[in-house]
Amino acid sequence: YFGKRSGSSTPWLRLRIQYYSDDWLFIDSFIVVADGKRFERSNVNFERDHDSEIWEWYDESLSASDMEMINAVISSKDATIRFNGRQYRNDKPITAAQKSAMRNVLDAYKAAGGS
Repeated sequence: YFGKRSGSSTPWLRLRIQYYSDDWLFIDSFIVVADGKRFERSNVNFERDHDSEIWEWYDESLSASDMEMINAVISSKDATIRFNGRQYRNDKPITAAQKSAMRNVLDAYKAAGGS
């Protein structure tokens, strides 16, 4: 997602990754594979919360390597994210709808003045 600070013409861009389940993973790293190209993030800080469902999320400023990963995912035929927890892991395919949503955010970011 992206936004603009009040009085600024330059937007900022962030990376948010979310995991939903009935079981905790206590995620501390993740791997994205897009058409065989691997992007790994270790020692990341996932926040956690729950009510009737569990959710864990990562939300940080976007880096150049994150942008490379997102572009690889958007243009990929097949992409998967692996959430690595303390004891368990979970693989999720990145869907065509999710790829389209990422593309839409990047297009809107650029239209708002981002580079």
